[in-house]
Amino acid sequence: MSRAMERGWGDPDPGCAAAALRPSRGALTTDFLHSSLSPEAYVKTLDLASFSGFNLVLVDLPSSQLWYCNNAAAGNNTVVQQLRPSVVYGLSNGCLNEWPKVVSGVELVSSILQHAAARSRQSGSADEEDTGVTERMWQDICLGVMGDCEKVVGEGQGGDLPTSLTAADFPKHQRYICSSRFIEPVPSPWGMYGTRSQMLLTVASTGQCKLRERYLEGGEWREVEHCFQQQQQQQQQQ
Repeated sequence: MSRAMERGWGDPDPGCAAAALRPSRGALTTDFLHSSLSPEAYVKTLDLASFSGFNLVLVDLPSSQLWYCNNAAAGNNTVVQQLRPSVVYGLSNGCLNEWPKVVSGVELVSSILQHAAARSRQSGSADEEDTGVTERMWQDICLGVMGDCEKVVGEGQGGDLPTSLTAADFPKHQRYICSSRFIEPVPSPWGMYGTRSQMLLTVASTGQCKLRERYLEGGEWREVEHCFQQQQQQQQQQ
């Protein structure tokens, strides 16, 4: 089973001719999922410089392959690297493990997973067999760590935030506004800006997958959960 996540950043003016001529970043994920290539092989087929800035994470669960690439790092460099299993990584609109809110989030998630593993050892059963595990991960990681509105950059570093923020104020205070992991909606030159979805995907060694998402629609938060079975490796298909 393959997974892909893409996030664009550092976008040029969408109306400029150069942006219109660049290939679609959204197609990166669908092209990978429709291909039979491994994450490593797929990344090596890409002309990274031809795209506007993006982060891309590709995963093949049966082989435990995880690859990350970024084509807009400092100095116009590209980053392509294999990620190690059992290591917690963090990603926002910058590079991998960049920004204080990401670094602190990685530390918190690492601690949550270590405590979950300790509970599993004490109970003598695998965490995936505990029906409450997904709910605990959801509460602790998505609503706890990812739902934290605390700013990690002081107002003085991003300008004193006015009582009534307007779209024109946003660029001046953007660093402060975006310094929390959960961003409450504020007006910006592009419309209301803030966190609009949270998602947790858990995969058990049995291949059982659960995808839970909380998203903002019509001014209200809604939740949806999907359960599905991971496809088995090739030897079980023969």
